[in-house]
Amino acid sequence: MPETTLKGRIIEVGGGAKSIRSNYKYAFISIRIQVDNLTYSFQIKSSFINKYGFIPKVGQWVLVKGFLTSEENFNVDKAIKRVTLLKHIENPKRKKNNVFRS
Repeated sequence: MPETTLKGRIIEVGGGAKSIRSNYKYAFISIRIQVDNLTYSFQIKSSFINKYGFIPKVGQWVLVKGFLTSEENFNVDKAIKRVTLLKHIENPKRKKNNVFRS
């Protein structure tokens, strides 16, 4: 499946920990974004926060690159696996022209 790029607004941020072995755990952040009327979910390791350069918060707009899952379950959000890029962006719907008009 080809890599997909999505622009959306963060609607939920959560955290947790996964146990890989009995003596090793890693922390992660789970994020849900809304793109038009669809929602997508993905997880990133907490250690990658410095790599991405911002702390994800509800309401922020982000650009996400990754691979979509091929599951067709309509009760669950589509998931993005192997996130390769997470970048904070400005709201694309906000007008860039801030010229004062009298």
